[in-house]
Amino acid sequence: MKQGLAKKTLSDKQFGKRQVRAARIRLVRDAQLEALSKAFDIQKQALDQRQAQEIAAQKMEWKALSIERKRLWAQWEAEFGPRQTQRQAQGSSGQSDTQAPSPARPRQTFADKAAAKKPRASTGDSPVKRKFEDNAAPKPAPDPEKPWRQRRTAAERKADGSYKPRQRNRPKPGL
Repeated sequence: MKQGLAKKTLSDKQFGKRQVRAARIRLVRDAQLEALSKAFDIQKQALDQRQAQEIAAQKMEWKALSIERKRLWAQWEAEFGPRQTQRQAQGSSGQSDTQAPSPARPRQTFADKAAAKKPRASTGDSPVKRKFEDNAAPKPAPDPEKPWRQRRTAAERKADGSYKPRQRNRPKPGL
């Protein structure tokens, strides 16, 4: 029994020493973290202050540039007059009633002139053209467009027997 008590006392003594050492290490760690935290706060405050100054300086530069741009634009307008853009000419809803209609587009103009020309083949003055026109096979009527159908699933194709498995990872001929 004395031996068991001695073991217990020794164990408690060693455990107590470990706890004291761990407590000392925790205190040092906490002090170091506190010092690092304060240093970080100081650096962050300095960085925020520097960025605020840079942002204020940049805003002032942009404001000066904006004022200069407006001044130059006003000077240009005074010299050359206001510029009328295409959107201003058309108005918000296309053409306005107060403005003259815009000229016809080239396709519309050329389509009118092409329709005005009559092809020579319709006069029938060439015997060669008449020969080929008479013997020409009637043109087949264009196929009516089929409505779009979604592709059937593999299960549906397997069910009706039309499923063909794909040949994959086949060696290529000649290699």
